[in-house]
Amino acid sequence: MKLKRWMRIIKKNRKNRLEKEEKKIQRVVKKAWFEQRQLLIGVGLLACVVAIIDLTLGLLLGFLFFYGFSYYLIRKNGNKHQWMRLEEGMAGEMDLVTRDLIFNLPIPFSLVSENGSILWYNEVFQTTMESQEWIGESMGRIIPNFSFSLFDKETVMVSLGEQTYQVLCNVIEPKDEKSSRLAMLYWISRTELTGLKERLEMSQPCIAMIQIDNYEELGSLGEEFKMSEIDAAVHRILDGYAVRTSAALREYDAGKYMMVLNYRQLNWLVDRKFELLDEIREIDVGNSMPVTLSMGIGAGNDSFTKVYEFAGVAMEIALGRGGDQAVVKQADTLNFYGGKSKTLEKRNRVKARVIAHALKELVAESERVFVMGHKVPDMDSLGAAVGFLAIAQNLDKKGYIVFNESNPSVDNMMRRLREEDEEYSTNFLTPAQAEELFQPNDLLVIVDNHRPESAEAPKLILKAKKMILFDHHRRTASFIEPVTLMYMEPYASSTCELIAEVISYMGDAMKLLPYEADALLAGITVDTKNFTYKTGVRTFEAASYLKRAGADTMEVRKFFKDDLSILIQKASVMKETEIYKTCFALSQFDQDSDISILVAAQSADELLKVRGVRASFVVTNYGGRIHISGRSMDEINVQMIMEKLGGGGHMNSAATQIDTSLALAKNMLKQAIDEYIEEEKE
Repeated sequence: MKLKRWMRIIKKNRKNRLEKEEKKIQRVVKKAWFEQRQLLIGVGLLACVVAIIDLTLGLLLGFLFFYGFSYYLIRKNGNKHQWMRLEEGMAGEMDLVTRDLIFNLPIPFSLVSENGSILWYNEVFQTTMESQEWIGESMGRIIPNFSFSLFDKETVMVSLGEQTYQVLCNVIEPKDEKSSRLAMLYWISRTELTGLKERLEMSQPCIAMIQIDNYEELGSLGEEFKMSEIDAAVHRILDGYAVRTSAALREYDAGKYMMVLNYRQLNWLVDRKFELLDEIREIDVGNSMPVTLSMGIGAGNDSFTKVYEFAGVAMEIALGRGGDQAVVKQADTLNFYGGKSKTLEKRNRVKARVIAHALKELVAESERVFVMGHKVPDMDSLGAAVGFLAIAQNLDKKGYIVFNESNPSVDNMMRRLREEDEEYSTNFLTPAQAEELFQPNDLLVIVDNHRPESAEAPKLILKAKKMILFDHHRRTASFIEPVTLMYMEPYASSTCELIAEVISYMGDAMKLLPYEADALLAGITVDTKNFTYKTGVRTFEAASYLKRAGADTMEVRKFFKDDLSILIQKASVMKETEIYKTCFALSQFDQDSDISILVAAQSADELLKVRGVRASFVVTNYGGRIHISGRSMDEINVQMIMEKLGGGGHMNSAATQIDTSLALAKNMLKQAIDEYIEEEKE
């Protein structure tokens, strides 16, 4: 019955099309008959006029008129009957064509109602689906989220086993309100085309730049025979993977390699999460320092030049994140793998000296210097800005700090700066003031941040032609570029350590005032948790330099005094703590205030003191968004957990901000922790 109904609809649509064609032809025929009638009328009138003058000639013309008129009537009736026979013949032939088209279509064909129910299909469709009965079933079983509108937006491709089909849709509109719309679906095989496309994509070129992160440090141990063994072990592992993936491997410098492979081979490495990084780390030939490897891979383009460029950018990002990881860069995407080990301190100070020299040149050729950190600044961000402002003033340049508003974490430092110098406040500009004052020949310095969206004044980045970036965080996918000079070292404890080290290499003429030295030392102190976390030899050397410059540890200690209300709030956070997965401490601070981030960060630090807790997270409201502070000890990498939520930081200290509710944020955090645990098991 459904098939008969469908055939009636098809015939009705066909009849409508025939009626349109018939009307079109009739308009042409009527126009021709009208012209013939006009001619006959003219002949008749002419015969009447001539008969008055010459009766014989008039009668002759009258005879011709009646003959033509009789022929016109006979021809018109004959053509009408002939057209009716033609129409009937065409209708019959169209019925045969329609039946033949529907029943003998060489491709799968199906008829579907608007609610997705399959009304009818041909034998080819039945054979393709390998099913005995589909009538009455939902098309949603074959095409997920099936609807007629699905075909308006995109090409619909459906995979059935090893076959791929492109589905074309022709919607039949009803002529009355009682009937519903129907869709005729034509299934065009695209299996061969899809296979060719996949093979083409899998054969796209990829270039991997590979580098031993700590090659110089390993070589400085003075055990040359071990270095040769390390080189041989690294080459053996890399060569083994090159053979297994049929890739080309070449060593172009000491500890540096290049691998040329295709997309299929890259996917093989990705599926194994670059396990070769773990194998490199396990090399043990008596070396006292673990060997780590960084890989920058460029992919996703047909051009070797472009993927080589991507590989270089990926390598910079991998090294900027501390090494011991692989970064895959395509046109618009970055993927990170590894990054599980702690960043090793680099003892080579050559780079700091070069940066100091280049820095003096850039400041000297600039009109003014604008320094800005990240939104909601902490002591490291503000201390680094104060240190750089001191550099500008020592080089006789007018400098400004872009600073929106103070917060409890830096209130004490701001109070001290104003007490020491009443005019120091004139060095601070709001983002709006800085954007209005900034000129093309001015220098923009960004400290303790490398993400444009986190900058205190993002619009200032777009105006600047010369930029300097100082940061100690591990690099994320979002990055400020292009920069004229960059000093980004994840091994450093803080940005204040980098600034202090650079100042120490700028000559004896560079003088720091005691309160400026205090600000820099406070930044180091807060990020090292009183010199207990991420502290290396160069950290103590920077602190020693600041101490000689006049820093007072007792004055610095005053920066960390909290109001009683903050201590009470931290106690309430501790009270709400739950232990997740035996070693993760999770808590929350419900208030949305200017102390929310400070309370969350300090509470996360305090929770690490609890026995058995290896990582802590505190979720809080701030400025209408959810802020999560993460801290860890040992090998738990909170940076990787925060990156899953769009944040970043360090292995043992990271954070993120997301737009959601407090309860949902905690669930998202737990899910991120679960994913991290599963990845670690693999």
